[in-house]
Amino acid sequence: MTASEQIARTAAHVVAYWDDAVFTPAVGDPVPLKVNRSTATDFQPGGLEAQVWGSETTIEYLLSDVGREADEGETFTMDADGAVYTVKDVMDNDGWFVKVSV
Repeated sequence: MTASEQIARTAAHVVAYWDDAVFTPAVGDPVPLKVNRSTATDFQPGGLEAQVWGSETTIEYLLSDVGREADEGETFTMDADGAVYTVKDVMDNDGWFVKVSV
């Protein structure tokens, strides 16, 4: 088994535990896929007069499911709760997975 085949096999095992969703491109048909939805809270470093925090949600998906990076304004709709997330920008693309800020 080649390294590429091993990575693809491992990715398939990881994605199996992700949530079902639908990617809706600006042009073309919706694409059902699995995504990893994550929300993180970031705090401004201490030592300042006030502490500021912000929350950011990201969506990670297999590049092969969509065939490209999602563009700003395209959406992901979660099957479980119907939540719709609009893509703000691409944060990371390692050639296997794409992570977008929503």
